[in-house]
Amino acid sequence: MKSNRSRARTSWRMPGLALLTLTFILLSGCLQKRIVWSPDGRHAAVIGEDGLYLADAAGHLTPLLVPGVHAAAWLDDSTRLVLARTRKLDDWTAAAKLLSPERAAALADGAEAAWRQVQGGAAWSGVMKAASDRANFFKTYLGEKHGTELRAQLTNEEWADVKGNIWEADELVAARVEGESIVVGTPLHEGLGGIWDIRPSHDGRAVAFTVTRAPESGDNELLVTLLDASMAPVRVAVGVAVAPDWTADGRALVDVEAALNYGDDAVLRLGAVAQRQVFDAAGHLAVVKEPQYLAGVVFNDFARVRCLRDGRILFNSAEFTLPLATAEYGHQRDQLFALDPARQSTLVRLIPQKSLGDLPGDLGDFEVSPDEKRVLFGGNKGDVCVLNVATGEVLVVQRAGNADMHTAPVWRSADDFTYEKRVEPVNGKTPARPAEIVLHGANETMLSAAWSDDLLKGLLH
Repeated sequence: MKSNRSRARTSWRMPGLALLTLTFILLSGCLQKRIVWSPDGRHAAVIGEDGLYLADAAGHLTPLLVPGVHAAAWLDDSTRLVLARTRKLDDWTAAAKLLSPERAAALADGAEAAWRQVQGGAAWSGVMKAASDRANFFKTYLGEKHGTELRAQLTNEEWADVKGNIWEADELVAARVEGESIVVGTPLHEGLGGIWDIRPSHDGRAVAFTVTRAPESGDNELLVTLLDASMAPVRVAVGVAVAPDWTADGRALVDVEAALNYGDDAVLRLGAVAQRQVFDAAGHLAVVKEPQYLAGVVFNDFARVRCLRDGRILFNSAEFTLPLATAEYGHQRDQLFALDPARQSTLVRLIPQKSLGDLPGDLGDFEVSPDEKRVLFGGNKGDVCVLNVATGEVLVVQRAGNADMHTAPVWRSADDFTYEKRVEPVNGKTPARPAEIVLHGANETMLSAAWSDDLLKGLLH
């Protein structure tokens, strides 16, 4: 079963698209960063297609240190990380251990029912089509439990598909940097759903993370666990956007949640910015069931929340007024909002209307500078922009191009950041390397000059 990390869902579900032209689409690729700087700026976790490397501020790169890593987050001490890594599964016994007993039993029963249909003469292709999102589970189960008999019923191509069926399990682990090595600790979580965003708490006690609820549904859930691996993860919320954050005091989590479950064919999904207590006043893990709703939004799986030290909460959302005639549908742009639950009840738009056109249409890739004075934005076409929070001034570092290029810029310090800089054609010739990783500050330093073509290609993917 393939990971869901590459999916890009929209906030709108509109049946009958042949009859209606809907141009409001929130184009959010994978939000996960490929380069993540430690708080002290000494090391960057560099995540290629094959796993995790480390680099310094001069671009010196280690060999591959931890295979399979696709996301990383640093703790404040700059020596510890939390990693999400993927491992392959090709047998039912291993996969069933990652399911609830009820779900594993239900899938096994469904697979046996499918097997009886095939034995009764039903076409394998039709049975698997009817199984829909359970088909991968059925193939693996039946290949393991009824392999010899099943092989006799299938064509060579169908049997090759069964034997080549690979699932992906995502694992969350704590790790520590020791010199130019990384020591991986005890797993904190393992499941069949892809892990998205990782947010360690400020005191390093806990980590919050979002994960797709596969195979139960395609929705995301927010989990929290202690970094000493002393407990299983606790579910905080279901139906959330992928990028939550801890409040400044470290006791609560703020996320964007779907207000109602409309299903896959819903025309519109409404949502809310929600704050929920996770630790009580004594410091014990005690998740409150009902959140405090802070703002209403159109739900977007890839909305991001970031909490500032002064209590303000930043989030991106499309802004429009209902009702809206279909003829008025246009390319809706995100705005970056700030709210302050303790001081005011209104939302503040941080980007002046005149500057919105300089920014990507979707702002889910934003990151706040360490001094919280600027906000960095990346886009899916190579856009890189910086917003001055106090003045609303927008600096365009790199404009969008024609080719897909997810820049995913990240701060190294309050004064510099890395991004994927486009390499322009020379004399009409396409460059061998379409972009390089640069450190942008008072000057600009190319970090990736000595990095391999394969690694760079993975970073730009």
